[in-house]
Amino acid sequence: MGNVLFSNGLAKRYAEQGIISSSLNPGNLQTDLQRHLPWLFGKILGLFLYPASYGALTQLWSGTMPEGENHNGKFLIPWARVGDAGRVSHDEQLAERLWTWLEEQVKGH
Repeated sequence: MGNVLFSNGLAKRYAEQGIISSSLNPGNLQTDLQRHLPWLFGKILGLFLYPASYGALTQLWSGTMPEGENHNGKFLIPWARVGDAGRVSHDEQLAERLWTWLEEQVKGH
């Protein structure tokens, strides 16, 4: 959720400068994240996962679509669609708190 809130903050602050920021969900992918699962559970879960290369589709679409500026501040979902990250992702007060905290963390660097 932090990535979504941060991306929304970037979109809000830098849109006038032509900087576009979108957050996204790459999808349910077959990666090494499942390597430590019990064998049977891993096999069953694998039925619901997509090849890892599919994870690039939404990211590539986001970075190359001609109408990119229309998706500034949007949450993108598989496969190359605009979605919603949930109610918390629209909490501007929380986003502002995160932005302030992040600025504190990098102050002096």
